[in-house]
Amino acid sequence: NALKINPNLSEALIFRADIFVRQELYNEALNDYNNAILTNPKISHYYANRAAVYSIIGEYKKALKDTDIAIEIDPLNHLAIHNRAKCWERFGDVEKAIEGYSDVIILDPTNFMSFASRGMLYMKNGEWDNAINDLNKATKIKPDNDISYVYRSFLFLNIENYTNALNEANFAISLNGSSKSYAYYYRGIAKAALGQNGCSDIKKSMSLGFSVSEDAIKEFCQE
Repeated sequence: NALKINPNLSEALIFRADIFVRQELYNEALNDYNNAILTNPKISHYYANRAAVYSIIGEYKKALKDTDIAIEIDPLNHLAIHNRAKCWERFGDVEKAIEGYSDVIILDPTNFMSFASRGMLYMKNGEWDNAINDLNKATKIKPDNDISYVYRSFLFLNIENYTNALNEANFAISLNGSSKSYAYYYRGIAKAALGQNGCSDIKKSMSLGFSVSEDAIKEFCQE
C-alpha cells in the first residue's frame, strides 16, 4: 500500500526487495534496491543488501563496490563487512578475507556465519585447530543451522577422521537445511572411506544440484 501511495518510498522498496530475495526473484529485488538507492543514496544497509544479492548471483565486483560504499557510510555495518570479506575470498585473497571476517566477529561475537566462513578459510590454510575452534563456536551460536556441520564434516574428511565426518554429515542432513547437497556428498565419501557403500548419497547429492565429476561417480558407484 505504501508503494501505491508513494512509489519512491525507499523503505517500502527495501521491504519489497527483501521479500523478492526470499522468493529468489533476484532481478526484481535488484530493481527495487536500485530505486531505493536513487531515492535515498545515503543509507548504508541499502548498499549492503544489494551487495548480498550481487554475491548470490555471482556479481562479485559489483558486490565489492557496494560493500565499500556501505562501509564508507557506516563503518560498523556488519553485513557489508561480511560480504566484503566474501568478495575477497572469491577473488582468492584468503588473508584479507580472514581479516574481514575477524572484523565482523570483533563487532558481533554472535555472528555464526563469520565464524563458519573464517573456519573454512583456516582449513584452506591447513590451520586445523583454528578451523575447528571457529566451527565449534559457529555451531554453539547457531545449533540449528546446517552449514557449520557441513564444514566440520569436510574438515574431518581432510584430516581422515571419517567417523566424525560421517557423524557431522548425518546431523547436517537431519536439519534439512540449504546445504544438504554438500552433506550427502561428504557422507558418501565418509561411508566409502569406512568400507560402506556411499553411492546412494553421491547420487542424492547430484539430485540436489551438487556437481559431481564422472571420476567421482566411477569411484563411488562401481557397478
